[in-house]
Amino acid sequence: MWRYVLKRLLGAIVTILGVLTIVFLLLRFIPGDPARLVAGLTASPEEVEAARERLGLNQPLPIQYGIFIGNILRGDFGTSLFTRRPVMQDIVARLPYTFQLALVTMVLTTVLGIPLGILAATREKMWVDHVISVGSLLGISLPSYALGLLLIVVFAVNLKWLPAAGAGDGIRSIILPAFTLSLIFLAVITRITRGSMLEALRQDYVRTARAKGLPNHQVLTRHALRNALLPVVTILGLQFGGLMSGAVLTETVFGWPGLGLLLTDSIFNRDYPMVEGLVLFIAVIFVFVNLAVDLLYAAIDPRIHYG
Repeated sequence: MWRYVLKRLLGAIVTILGVLTIVFLLLRFIPGDPARLVAGLTASPEEVEAARERLGLNQPLPIQYGIFIGNILRGDFGTSLFTRRPVMQDIVARLPYTFQLALVTMVLTTVLGIPLGILAATREKMWVDHVISVGSLLGISLPSYALGLLLIVVFAVNLKWLPAAGAGDGIRSIILPAFTLSLIFLAVITRITRGSMLEALRQDYVRTARAKGLPNHQVLTRHALRNALLPVVTILGLQFGGLMSGAVLTETVFGWPGLGLLLTDSIFNRDYPMVEGLVLFIAVIFVFVNLAVDLLYAAIDPRIHYG
C-alpha cells in the first residue's frame, strides 16, 4: 500500500509540474499586459516599463520560468498584482465559501442521487424509471449558467424570496448556487448509479442471494449496491475535486465569493501570481482527491489490493 501511495505521489509531482508549466506559458501568450493594468491605463510608456521591470516581466521567458519554479519550491507563491496581498492569504480567505458550497452540493447529490438511481434500476422499464431517466437527461443537458440565471429571475427578481448574489444573507445566500450545482451533479450520479446497479443486478451472485431466500433489501444493499458503488465513488470524487477547486460558472453567475470567482477575476485582471497559485492549489486538490478515491476502492471491495 505505501509503495503504491509513494508511486502515485511521485507521479503527482510530474503532473503538477506539467500543469504549472502549461499555465505559465498560456498566461504569457494571451493578449494583455499586466504591467499596463498595474501602472494604470493613463500611465506613460516609462511608467509601464518601470512596472514591467518591477514585476520581472522584462526578463527572458526561461528566466521568468526559472524564478517562478524556484519561488514555488521555496513556498513563495507571490503577491497578487491587484490586492497587494500574498496569494495564499487570498486563497485561504476564499476557501471556506467554496468548501461550504461543495459540502452542501455533495450532500444533496449523494442523499438524493444514489436512492433515485437504485429506484430506477429496480423499476427498470416502468414509469418510475422513465421519469427518473428523462429528468436526469434534462439535468445533464441544462447548462449551469442558464439554470442559474433562470433561478435568479424566478426566485430573486420576481418572487423576491432569495438573494440574487453574494454571501451576505447567511444560509439563504447558498440555496440558489447549491441547488444549481446539485441539480446537474444529481443527474450524473443518478444515471451512473442506475447503470451500475442494473449491471450488478444481472450478476450470478445476486441470483444466488435471491435463491437463498434473502430479503430484497439485503440483496440490494449487501450484494448489488456494494459492488455497484465503485463507479459512483469515482464520479463523486471527481465532482468533489471540481467543486473544491471552484465551480467557476456558478460562482460567477451568483457572485459567490469562492475560488471560482477569484479565478475568473484574476484571469480578466491578468493577475499572473494569483492564477498560478490557484491552478497549483486546484491541481493538488485533484491529486489528493483521486488518491483518496483509489484507496477507498479497497474499503468498498476487499478483492482490490494495491502493491
